Amino acid sequence: MSAENDLLVIALVVLALLIALGWYLSYSAARLDRLHAKVEGAMSVLDAQLVRRAEASLELATSGALDPASSLILADAAETRICVMLSASTLLGVGLFQLTGAAWLDPVAAFVIAAFAIHEGREAWEGELVEGDDDDDNGGDADD
Repeated sequence: MSAENDLLVIALVVLALLIALGWYLSYSAARLDRLHAKVEGAMSVLDAQLVRRAEASLELATSGALDPASSLILADAAETRICVMLSASTLLGVGLFQLTGAAWLDPVAAFVIAAFAIHEGREAWEGELVEGDDDDDNGGDADD
């Protein structure tokens, strides 16, 4: 009878450990799901901000306030710069997450690119993206 009791105790301990492990895995999965939802929300907000910034750059480029060549160069440069920063930030965040498993790296990467987008938006709003048009002429216009 003692052997049967020992087996019963071992089976109950194993069952309790399996239940505890199942509860822990369920709890961790729920936390990761909530974190994933937050990251997805942050990425959608970031995407919306990037679209607004691109629209502002295109509006400035098509407003007629700049000559056509400057408008095209400004629009292309603004779009290329933000695309490069977004790609680099995303690649860095995903790469570091894969290497370390630290889930907090994705929101950090999103905040980096959001800060950059806000900075670029302020520059576009204040007209700082167009630097000294007179300095780039190198000898004057063809009309002279």
